[in-house]
Amino acid sequence: MKISLRWLSDYIDINDYFAKPQDLAALLTSAGLEVESIENLAKNFEHVVVGNILKKETHPGADRLTVCQVSTGEGKVHQIVCGAKNHSAGDNVVVALPGAVLPGNFAIKHSKIRGVESGGMLCSETELGMKAENDGILLLPKDAPVGQSFAKYMGYDDILLELKVTPNRADCLSHFGLAREVATLLGREVKFPIESLVEDGGSTRDQIKLDLKASDMCPRYMGRGIAKLKVGPSPTWLKKRLESVGVNSINNVVDCTNFVMLELGQPLHAFDATKIAGRQIIVDRAVAGEKFTTLDGTELTLGGEELTIRDAEKAVVLAGIIGGKNSGVDESTTEIFIEAAYFTPAAVRKTARKFGIETDSSYRYTRGTNPEAVPLALNRAAQLIKQVAGGNVMGSAYDLYPNAIKREPIAITLQTLSDRLGIKVNSDEFVMWMQRLGCETKATHGVGEPPHGHAWSVLPPLFRWDLTVDVDIVEEFARLHGYQHIPETIPALSSAPAVHETAFTGESRIRR
Repeated sequence: MKISLRWLSDYIDINDYFAKPQDLAALLTSAGLEVESIENLAKNFEHVVVGNILKKETHPGADRLTVCQVSTGEGKVHQIVCGAKNHSAGDNVVVALPGAVLPGNFAIKHSKIRGVESGGMLCSETELGMKAENDGILLLPKDAPVGQSFAKYMGYDDILLELKVTPNRADCLSHFGLAREVATLLGREVKFPIESLVEDGGSTRDQIKLDLKASDMCPRYMGRGIAKLKVGPSPTWLKKRLESVGVNSINNVVDCTNFVMLELGQPLHAFDATKIAGRQIIVDRAVAGEKFTTLDGTELTLGGEELTIRDAEKAVVLAGIIGGKNSGVDESTTEIFIEAAYFTPAAVRKTARKFGIETDSSYRYTRGTNPEAVPLALNRAAQLIKQVAGGNVMGSAYDLYPNAIKREPIAITLQTLSDRLGIKVNSDEFVMWMQRLGCETKATHGVGEPPHGHAWSVLPPLFRWDLTVDVDIVEEFARLHGYQHIPETIPALSSAPAVHETAFTGESRIRR
C-alpha cells in the first residue's frame, strides 16, 4: 500500500521526517509494518521550475524554432530555444534548467541549437512523464508563482512509502490509520480535520426506503442522500491526492468516495438514486441463478449465498466487492445515495474468492474494517461531495445497527507478561503503551501496589479486532517496547542427556 507523507501530515506532525524518511521507515518496520520502498517524488523534478516567457522571437537560422527569453524569478533570465508552437510572450511555462534529468534519463545541458545558445528547455507533459501524447509545451495558469519549483507547485514535493501490511493490521490500510499508528509509536497527538456536517433539508428516508435483511452478514448499514449535485471532473487538489498514491481520477463523486477510503480505510459506494428501481435498497442474499453484470461488463451467475445490495427488482452491488452496471454514477447523475457499511470479513471473502475478484474495497473488507468508523466516513464523504459537486445534503440518514458489536475485555497479569517475554516488565510502561493504543486499561489486582498494580483488564478498540486473548497483548507490548530489548538467551540444560538403549547401541556396533 502506498502512503503519501504529505497526506499523512494532515493528521499528525511529521515534518521532522521529511528530511529523513528512512528513519520513519525504520521505526515502522521495527514495529511490524514493513516499508518496502521509499520514493522521493521531488527528485524527479530537480532543477525544474515555473517560468514566464518575457520575449519570443523567431530563430534566425530555423523558421520552425523560436528563441525565448524566460524569467525564473529573482532577476534570472534564460535564453531557451524551443520547437513548440503553442506558446506566446507572457505565458507561464515549465522550465527544465541545466542539471535537470527528465524521465527517460534525458539530461538537460547548456547547448547550441543552430548556432544559438540555449540554457534549458520548455517542457511538455510528455517530457515531464505526465502524459503519453505530446500536445505542445505545458502552459500554466497566470497565477503560477514564477521561480517556484515545479514539484512544489504541482504537489509533487512528497515522499511515498510502500508498506507491506500484514493481514491482521487492517487498521493501517489508510492514511488516518497509519497516522494513529505513528502517533502510538512517537507519543504524538493525532488529529482529524473535519468540520461538522451541515444538512440542507430533505429526508433520506423519503428519498430511499431501506431494508436490512441479512444483518448476520452486514451488522451495520448506513446511507445518506444528496440531491441537486453536478457530476464532473474533480478539482486539482483531489486529483493530485489520488494520483499521488496511484489511483486514477474518475469524477468528482467517485473520487470523493475513493478519497475517504484511502483516508479512513472505510470503503463507500455511491448510487445514482434515480436508477434504483422502486426507490428501495434491500441488503440481502442473492437469488440463486440470477445474473449480475459488474461495472466492467463481466456477467456473473450468483448462487444464492452471496451478500448483495438490491433494489426492488435486482442485485445492484456485490456487497463490499464491486458495483453493478445498472446503478453507477455518471455525468447525467444529479441525485445520489451514499452507502457506508460494515460487512463481515467472511461474507466478502467467500464471494470475492468464488468469482476471483479483488478490489480496493474487498481488500479492506476481507481483512476487517471498523464498524465505529462507518458514520464518520459517511459524513466525511457527504461533506467532500458537497464541497466539490455542490448539492443539498439530506437529513435523516439511515443507521441500521440492530446488534452493536462489542469487545470483551482481556485479563492479563504482570507475571504473564514477564514469563512470556523473559524480561522484567515495568507496569508503568505497560499501561502507557496500552493507553497509546487506545485500550481502556483498568487495574484489577494489587491496586495498592505502586503505581498500577499487577493485573489489568484491557479493552482494545474495535479497530484492533486482532487483539482477542492475553498473548495478543503480550505480543503487542513486545513490538512497542522493542524486540531489541528482549535478550537472546540459550535455554539452560537442567538435566543430563538420556542414556542410550543398550539394544540400540549394540545394533549400531554390529552394523559398523
